[in-house]
Amino acid sequence: MKKYLNPKFLPILVPVAGLLGLLLRLLTMGSGPDPEGLYEPQPVAWTLLWIVTILTLFAVVLLSARLKNPGRYSDNFPASPIGAAGHIVAALGVMMTGLSILTSAANLLASLTGILGVGSAVCLMLLGFARYQGKKTSFLLHVIPCLFFALRIFLLCRVWSNETQIGVFLFQFLSSICVMLASYHLACFDVNLGKRRISLFWSLSGVYFSLLALPGGSEPVFYIGMAAWLLTNLCSLRPLKARKPQPEAESNSEIAPEATADAPSAPETPEPAPEPTLREDMSYDELLKWLDNE
Repeated sequence: MKKYLNPKFLPILVPVAGLLGLLLRLLTMGSGPDPEGLYEPQPVAWTLLWIVTILTLFAVVLLSARLKNPGRYSDNFPASPIGAAGHIVAALGVMMTGLSILTSAANLLASLTGILGVGSAVCLMLLGFARYQGKKTSFLLHVIPCLFFALRIFLLCRVWSNETQIGVFLFQFLSSICVMLASYHLACFDVNLGKRRISLFWSLSGVYFSLLALPGGSEPVFYIGMAAWLLTNLCSLRPLKARKPQPEAESNSEIAPEATADAPSAPETPEPAPEPTLREDMSYDELLKWLDNE
């Protein structure tokens, strides 16, 4: 049973579940909106979609439960051309979204979000180059996209508040939340505070919900880029052994001989002669000598 609960199956299981959920999401949309912009209820399709969603998230939690030791950054994110390509695809999607927000900005907040979007695309490109080389980068390269994702959610919620059916924007909202939190937990690895199980949950949830966000979404390139980025840049899926620190006693024993060999030897001092003590069987000469010492 243990071999079937291996976390190495997650990069295959989640995209397959996402494609199945995508098909069910298309079924929930039926023949499209009516003249009033409303979709017909599809209870069977919605029920199946939620079953697949719950089972997928449960599988992510269950299969990643063995990954307790966080390991070092190099253990989780070695050099990877595929991971670098995922960053480039994500940078393209973020750049298009950032430019779209910036060119249609109606207020200062929207302009700031657009500028952060363009900057986030540059950060993702730099992260892709570093991932190709297997090098750790500054945590700011993940924090800046995280800020962009947060402001983008705020702007979109203003638009979504006018929708009369939550199913129209639900999966776009869930995808955006998961992508933002996944970016945050990737930044935690940059400062040696990453937790693999939490990072995997948000990254794989972001992959799943980004696929479900494609039908009816206004930013398909963005969601495809997020799914490709998170799927190709998961932390390590193999159990990592904790590195034991070197015992202090052993380190001291290795240093002690060198220190004693280099240190100059102290001059030996002669031991003082023992002083005579008074005894009952002392001779006359010994008694005189004892009296002189006293």
